[in-house]
Amino acid sequence: MVTSSPQRIANELAQVRDPHGFAELRTARSAGAVGGSTMIPSIEKIALIVAAKGGSVRDVTIGDCVEAMRVSREVFPGPTRSGRHSPVFYQLLHSAGVFPADAPPTVRMFSPVFAGQVPVEQLVDRYQVTCRPVRVGDHEIPPLCGFRDQVIPHL
Repeated sequence: MVTSSPQRIANELAQVRDPHGFAELRTARSAGAVGGSTMIPSIEKIALIVAAKGGSVRDVTIGDCVEAMRVSREVFPGPTRSGRHSPVFYQLLHSAGVFPADAPPTVRMFSPVFAGQVPVEQLVDRYQVTCRPVRVGDHEIPPLCGFRDQVIPHL
């Protein structure tokens, strides 16, 4: 389902398997403000899913998209500048009406990186915020870190 060089498989599938489905994707692409360098790989990724799973563009499921992202990260681990791990293909399918209207508009909620609302402590730790006194003019205000639970009990 994942290859390092799909070499325009979408054009081939558009001719032999699903001309209407790929035309819908290209229409949705042109309606958006995203450039070709982002959307062409997205259409290619959708074509890979269609080739691997069979059927048409309209037969692609949310589960197929999640699987494609998982397999892509397993086969090509680490960061990439090529957009290989980009979830834009899911958003393209969503905007083309392939998924139900109540489907999430992005795959962000499926990612383990974004597992719900992040607690305040994790947000603070993410940016390595430290408690230091604050100087206002000639006055030094002590840090409130030690008093957090007393001052703001809902944190």
